[in-house]
Amino acid sequence: MDKQRALRDTVITLAGEALGVAPGDIATGVNIQDLGFNSVLLVGFVEKVSAALDDDIHPGVFFEHATLDAFTGYLLEHKSDKVDQYLSMMAADMARAIPSPAAAPMDAQARPLTRGTHGELPQNVPVIIGGGIGGMLISRALCRKNIRHVLVGSPQLGDTPKLGESMTEACTIEFTQDFEGYEPYLFAKNYTPFFMGDIVAGLRFDFFGTMASLFLDKAPRAFIHVDRIGFDQALFDEVSACEHCYWVDDLVVDVDYDKEGDRLSLLRLKNGATIKPSYAWDCTNHIRLLGRKLEIPFQNFDAPRQVIFTHYMQKDCEDLCHREDLPWMHATTLLRAETEFDNLNGVSWFIPLGKYVSVGISMAPEDIGDRNPEEIITALTKAYQNRGIDYSREFARRKEIVSVPSQHFMHERFYGANWSMVGGCAASTWFTSGSQISMLACMAAMADRIIDEPQVYGEHYSRHVRGFAKTQRIYDTLLGSGIGPLDAMKFLSGIVEQARGRISSYYMFRKGLDTPVARIAKELWEEQVVVDKDYFAFLKQIATHAQPARRQEQAGAIFAKLAEMHDAARKVRIPYLRDSAVREEKTGLFL
Repeated sequence: MDKQRALRDTVITLAGEALGVAPGDIATGVNIQDLGFNSVLLVGFVEKVSAALDDDIHPGVFFEHATLDAFTGYLLEHKSDKVDQYLSMMAADMARAIPSPAAAPMDAQARPLTRGTHGELPQNVPVIIGGGIGGMLISRALCRKNIRHVLVGSPQLGDTPKLGESMTEACTIEFTQDFEGYEPYLFAKNYTPFFMGDIVAGLRFDFFGTMASLFLDKAPRAFIHVDRIGFDQALFDEVSACEHCYWVDDLVVDVDYDKEGDRLSLLRLKNGATIKPSYAWDCTNHIRLLGRKLEIPFQNFDAPRQVIFTHYMQKDCEDLCHREDLPWMHATTLLRAETEFDNLNGVSWFIPLGKYVSVGISMAPEDIGDRNPEEIITALTKAYQNRGIDYSREFARRKEIVSVPSQHFMHERFYGANWSMVGGCAASTWFTSGSQISMLACMAAMADRIIDEPQVYGEHYSRHVRGFAKTQRIYDTLLGSGIGPLDAMKFLSGIVEQARGRISSYYMFRKGLDTPVARIAKELWEEQVVVDKDYFAFLKQIATHAQPARRQEQAGAIFAKLAEMHDAARKVRIPYLRDSAVREEKTGLFL
């Protein structure tokens, strides 16, 4: 038996099963991103290989072994005993073998969205590359403007836990104002505690409603996060039924690019078809199609990390959203886990989303060591319990654990003459920043206008994206040790400042460039705020910190302090626009 060939055939077969394509369509010498793997599909593929070899394989191996040929070589070198055992079993009992590539037909339902034949693809129309939430948000915006367009990509649906549940202030405004009927998937958050070693800080979101009132007559007062499982399915149902959306379940594998004119002239699909785009959005997330094909320079903010996360479901049908004895149900909680106390080193989130809670952690590979995802999640649950948040009592049924590689980065530029990179393929910062959904919502809001004025709106989009570079640095504070009360206040101050920047950046274009709203946003964007005692007095209306004697008391202490601040924070003074006409117009917002 040719060991390498037999193993490669198995790898090809399992890759085909994960992607939902015929093994004969898979090229083993190209980057796995070009094959169509996203983070969820890659995890599923690795789990299939792990099950076949009866061994744990970490998805992070694809950082260094980025083709199926290279991955096969890795298995032969580092998992030789398991490979020999598997191949011996296959030879001894073909009935237990994984089907050969020729015996794995493509599911007839794998591409249900393609309309007509590829020869009938619309030409010279806007094209969205990627079928995830970003592609669907842009498609929905174009549908509402009756703009005919093509969406190329596979729907990213199902109940597997997803990243991207954190939202920003601008997203909250957009989603609560413009997504009628999606309310069951949006969950209000009144505050957020930050557990940072001995210090636990808390931030009320009252300031958000006050800021939003600068631009809206009826502004949402609560911050929201999104149930990606339900929201994505509802968004798919709306977009896939739109007559203006021509959805092709396929992959863009290459592009023709005029470097001098900075224009895309042709998109080449995996099956050989081509599309001439009038404009193109890259929504391929971590695949970063245009960034790689156009060789756009980028900066990595830190070393590669691993994100491990899951969902815990309710054990019964009880409605927990209104339980006053569970204050963490109304919050988004962040935890800086520490090795000495938690046996973990990383930054974690805990987000209740109705019938389930999302919990996960970002860690450096060296801090994970030889522990498997199950051990990491078990330790993380205990870390929250040790601080007085025992979500496993009410949410006892756990979904599968997802472990994906992560890299925080930012491209040097994000748009050209007829293209743009959207969301996670343009930049990625700490999940706590809500950067991905914010960038997607920002582009969707301007989708119809950037087609006609790519330079003008491309610059607005770029300003919004570049703002997350500072957010990355702010949340790097969470990784520091020995943080004190003053550091905690500076950290909260940075979060409020970024909120100001995101909201003002968003509304400089959202209602049109020459509107009164745009003028207010520009003033808010340009206003210089001095961090003095008056500013800290403002922060104390919306933020606090505690240093309890025991960590088990941290949750109770911070939630009690946040509750005490409710009346004082109901009307929040904004120390912005001190000498502007806006201050006179909005006197009711200032104490």
